[in-house]
Amino acid sequence: MEKKDIYVDKIFDLAKLSFAFARINRATHHEDGIRQESDTDHTFMLSLVASSLAEAFYKEKLDIGLISQFATVHDLVEVYAGDTNSFINVSEESKQEKKNRELKSLQKIKEELNPQFAWATNLIEKYEKQEEIEARFVYLVDKILPELTHVLSNFSYIKNSGQSKEYFYSFIKNKTVFLEEKYGKEFGEILNIYKSIVEKMFNKYESLEN
Repeated sequence: MEKKDIYVDKIFDLAKLSFAFARINRATHHEDGIRQESDTDHTFMLSLVASSLAEAFYKEKLDIGLISQFATVHDLVEVYAGDTNSFINVSEESKQEKKNRELKSLQKIKEELNPQFAWATNLIEKYEKQEEIEARFVYLVDKILPELTHVLSNFSYIKNSGQSKEYFYSFIKNKTVFLEEKYGKEFGEILNIYKSIVEKMFNKYESLEN
């Protein structure tokens, strides 16, 4: 087989991987409160929001191109591992099981794409190490997006999750503390924005309940 034919085959593998990724659904919903958000929806939203925030607040500090790249691949392992609902799967056992599934998925993607197209898997591994500031920034912004979808969908997932209002509020408050402790010094502006989003979200939730 000629070298170009190998690359042609690998390009088709990339295309199939992209279609498969788009079929992975998340727990959260679109604005209609019915259609589930796909991993493709989430990835595009993350790239758009993270790149926009980076340009607005950290233009001299962050590589926006690298942020967009990390956002593109950050959940690609879910193509075989599936999405994990972090709202209800909070135990250490669940987190470890998620990690194991994603490691197996990454190995499968490597077998399909490498060595010709190692860009994606190399970038996934860099992202997972969280050593580069851009990787940490993408991770933080990724944690903000569910709150946006809750507001836009009028809390359709939350209402159907089987969890109480108290659980929802406690989950968000604990998440806020965690993010502030881990990223507050490095990305204080983003944490302030997140707190405002949370306040807006709680206010809307209360208004819908009344």
